Amino acid sequence: MISSTLLTMAFFICTGSSDLVTTDEVSVMDSHIIQVHGRIEDRIGNRIQLSGFPYRVLVSSGVKIPRRGRRDRSPLLQLTLIKQPHDWEIIKVGASVSWDQIKKQHHSRIDQLPADRRELVCRFLLRESPHASQGSLWRSLEIVFNDEPLRWIRLGGEFFSSQKLLSEEIDKRNFRELATRAGLYLQGGDWISRSDFYQLHHLRLVDGQVCDVVRIELKELAAEDLDRLLKQSKKDHIVGEVQAGTSRKSVRALWGDPVDVTWIQWKSHILEQWQYPEQIVRIIDGRVCTVHSEDGNPVR
Repeated sequence: MISSTLLTMAFFICTGSSDLVTTDEVSVMDSHIIQVHGRIEDRIGNRIQLSGFPYRVLVSSGVKIPRRGRRDRSPLLQLTLIKQPHDWEIIKVGASVSWDQIKKQHHSRIDQLPADRRELVCRFLLRESPHASQGSLWRSLEIVFNDEPLRWIRLGGEFFSSQKLLSEEIDKRNFRELATRAGLYLQGGDWISRSDFYQLHHLRLVDGQVCDVVRIELKELAAEDLDRLLKQSKKDHIVGEVQAGTSRKSVRALWGDPVDVTWIQWKSHILEQWQYPEQIVRIIDGRVCTVHSEDGNPVR
């Protein structure tokens, strides 16, 4: 019995018809078979990660995937994908395509797309363009979002967070309020993306709630390792050094005030994390239980 994949492949070969889209648009496509421009990021077994698409796709048996070699980035390819019940599957890999050809092809269809799709295509173009031309490309895309400049600013935040270019364009157009609505944050005179802001302030989005990453880590540590932390804090220690067993008061006397302090209450215990420029000290019930360097390696 002939499989549906083979039948679809035969139909495609005969008609040569399918949608030609970017990898960023795959998630919103209703078509059963599509042609896609994109890069192959990674491969594990018969599954491949495509740039701009969050899920791995299957590779049909007999389909050969070009080797990346020593290139910093894999080549841009034209792929044919078929929609299976639970996955997309690559059934054909074409030759590599030049950036200029891809840019021209997708730029020419932007005006025909709804706003959501336009944003997806522009994200693809910005990500895949040569680094040196990203800034000028982003500026040129402003006209694409004349009706919704918030989308243009949001894309700028994704690719130029904390860069002079982004701040200049926002200030030039008096788009500060718009930038805030687009999820950007003004930090030290520069506009940064939400993800960079969260990383800078050790925040994480969990179930729709913004949480302090350090507090999450302390709660996980207390839940999994409370007995060991208490045992460590009761160790004998060398006077004049910060190590397991050193008192909270002595840490401050030896190293001064920490840059940042985070604490939680777990059952009847207080667990703290003191952040110093190069080291992290954790204290439980007033005594040090661990000392780590910034890279997470134990010091004492």
